[in-house]
Amino acid sequence: MTFRWKYMKTPHSNSRPTTSSAAPLPPRAANSVGLLAVPAVILALLVPGAPAVAASDGVTDRADGVHWIDAAATAPDDYQLITGFEVSYELVAAGSIGGSFPLNAVTFSSGAHEAGDFAMDYSGAFPQYAGTAPELLTHATGENAYLGEIFFAKGRNAGALAVGEVTTATYEGDKALFSEADSVLSVFGHFGTGVEIIDVEWVYGEITPGEDPTWEPVPSTDFRDIATVDDPNPFNYIDITVPDAEGTYPVVFWIHGGGWQYFDKSAVIIADTKEYLLSRGYAFVSADYTLSRTEGDTIVGGYPQMIEDLKAAVRFLRAHGDEYRLDTSFIGAMGESAGGHLAMLLGTTNGSAAHEDLSMGNADFSSDVEAMVSYFGPSDLVDNIMGLAVTGTAGTTEMQTLGSPYHQLTADDVPLFLTHGENDATVPVWHSKVMDEKAVAVLGDENVTSVYFENAPHGSRAAFDIPLLMTAVGDFLDDAREKAARPPYEPSATYGEGDLVTYEGKVFQAQWWVSGQTPGASPYGAWAEIGEAIETSDGTVLAWTNSWIYTGGEIVVHDDRRWKAKWWTRNQEPGDPRGPWEDLGGIG
Repeated sequence: MTFRWKYMKTPHSNSRPTTSSAAPLPPRAANSVGLLAVPAVILALLVPGAPAVAASDGVTDRADGVHWIDAAATAPDDYQLITGFEVSYELVAAGSIGGSFPLNAVTFSSGAHEAGDFAMDYSGAFPQYAGTAPELLTHATGENAYLGEIFFAKGRNAGALAVGEVTTATYEGDKALFSEADSVLSVFGHFGTGVEIIDVEWVYGEITPGEDPTWEPVPSTDFRDIATVDDPNPFNYIDITVPDAEGTYPVVFWIHGGGWQYFDKSAVIIADTKEYLLSRGYAFVSADYTLSRTEGDTIVGGYPQMIEDLKAAVRFLRAHGDEYRLDTSFIGAMGESAGGHLAMLLGTTNGSAAHEDLSMGNADFSSDVEAMVSYFGPSDLVDNIMGLAVTGTAGTTEMQTLGSPYHQLTADDVPLFLTHGENDATVPVWHSKVMDEKAVAVLGDENVTSVYFENAPHGSRAAFDIPLLMTAVGDFLDDAREKAARPPYEPSATYGEGDLVTYEGKVFQAQWWVSGQTPGASPYGAWAEIGEAIETSDGTVLAWTNSWIYTGGEIVVHDDRRWKAKWWTRNQEPGDPRGPWEDLGGIG
């Protein structure tokens, strides 16, 4: 339900109400990304404001772009039950980045905060919110409103808005926004955006007990601008972030987006997901690659050099992993948009000479990756605008086919994770849907994970940098690591004691040196099958298998009962009262 707080101000005479919460995406200016590609022009901005003056009805103009709305002053009996709001405001001053790039952005935060608590980080390829004020919602309006969903984790594209017009920002949550100690909703205009609060409605929703899923950031060390080849150009560098705790760490290999023409390795739009994966025990590597460029009326394609750059970077990591405490037995390729395309291309071209230039160095090391994760990446470049952007004006159908993950996908490829918005107007969702369908057919459903969002526009942090998705990605990577540790059995390979393989859907471990012996062929051979994990009253217990060697004391499950080995045994089925197994009862 909603409670209308009768705080209303008359808009300026030239105002007209607009509806913003469901506004369609505005058309993107043709040169929008190009302007953002020059972060050096993005400077700290001064936000104009008058001296702080108290307003009636619980609204205070704190100056420097900040307004406080005191819920306790307007709903003194039940403000601690408020879970959302509808705040109407008039745009009184348009915002811009660097004085020339229009963008209005208004952040709402629970708690009493000042302007310094709403800081932006301008050190990367594009600005990102780095304030200490927790972001409930950032309302982005104007010509470049879509960028609010990239710059802010809770950004929302609210459509067009001109000075003098009124719009409404809506937030509905399931946690109480205010406490006895702090009953203030702070409103801040970024980039010089000036607003005047017109009307407020508080929302009282059902409060869900407990905390939202969180994680604690871990201390980490950054290694910046590491050249991956002996004679590097600007596209042959990586950044590495490694948790400080002792040990080695499997690798997430991040590939930035930008239409294959813009940005660099500093562009990590899923900033929270990066921190989450670090806390989960992964190192995070971000890579540059050769970009396409425009020369007059000609597009000079970055392909195939871009994929060769990335494979050279992977070989460099394997050659120098010990120097950075990396466990390069697992490298998962991950990227967004153009980077999602390249992550899938890495994962579908393991061992392909057509996609690799070993003369770039570290030729004795593998460029294979063990998993691929695509955030709204193109999968098929043939005869479309994506292929033109990648391969250039001189690109051929053959080049576009070689550069398309969809056309390179085979049954030998690594597990795939896909996520995409159904209403993506930049990279249509069919790119993920056709890749999904083919991958399930050739890799098997157990090796494909896909997450689609009904209302998630392209590049939105608010949609894709969220706990639900980061947890799904983390679980996928963990599962892919387990699968990488037990590769398919190869008849011509030689295996040592302890090596794991998969064969006909089962996992086997070599008990001693073996070559040319098929797993499962004999219960007394070199291969011992590892039983399925089953939950019991004793915890997780493995199912009995006839080829595993039990030395006494092990508990197994067989025919829905628990059994304990009384002495050394192999290929003796539980159930014989005179045999080596003691019956411990049911599994419940």
